[in-house]
Amino acid sequence: MITINEFNFPIYGTIIIISLFIGLLFNYIYLKNNNIEKRRIMLFLYLLFIYSFLGGIIINEIINFNNENYSIGLSSYGGAIGVLISAIIFEKMNKYNGVFFKSSTLSLPLIYSFSKIACFFAGCCYGIPYNGLFNVIYTEELNISLFPIQLVETITFFVIFLVCYCNKSNKYIIPTTMLLSALSKFILDFFRYSHLNKSLSANQIISIIFVIISIELFLKERKLNKTLKKG
Repeated sequence: MITINEFNFPIYGTIIIISLFIGLLFNYIYLKNNNIEKRRIMLFLYLLFIYSFLGGIIINEIINFNNENYSIGLSSYGGAIGVLISAIIFEKMNKYNGVFFKSSTLSLPLIYSFSKIACFFAGCCYGIPYNGLFNVIYTEELNISLFPIQLVETITFFVIFLVCYCNKSNKYIIPTTMLLSALSKFILDFFRYSHLNKSLSANQIISIIFVIISIELFLKERKLNKTLKKG
């Protein structure tokens, strides 16, 4: 919460909504460029919006089931799972050969990138103790120098989005995006304060699952490409 001229401005919620809107806008433009009719795009975006919030809330509740001190929030992985489920449902209903799944997968690192700006300003998901360059101090929390993990995640995932979106070959976009995102999430979680005194966090366990899934998708797509070449 930021106070501007005695008005309490909910910076966290506002940026989260903006990041989701950016993701929805990207999906709209991407699908429109792939000649999907507007009515179906809007229906998909509505489904994506609902499932992302439901997934974020449900996974957050599961992860923090035994934590009495946690506050209500959204799990990034929960939101991602909700987005992917909505894409799978829509693909099954309409048989568009993966364009909705590809669009939603590409949008995930973009949404996550902007959402971490909200965490930076709100002072949540902060980093490990750190006295180096660009250290951050939250005076209402620990009041010590911390690693700016939220900004590092913002930059990292925006780069992942750019690299995968600019893949001109249009091959392995889905597994590549998922793999880079999951590996980055796994590594960067070590720099979170909440990871101190832990071997593996819940986020890292989910990251491992996503790495396995992305490898399976890569092998499946590679096999399909070889079959098409032979044919």
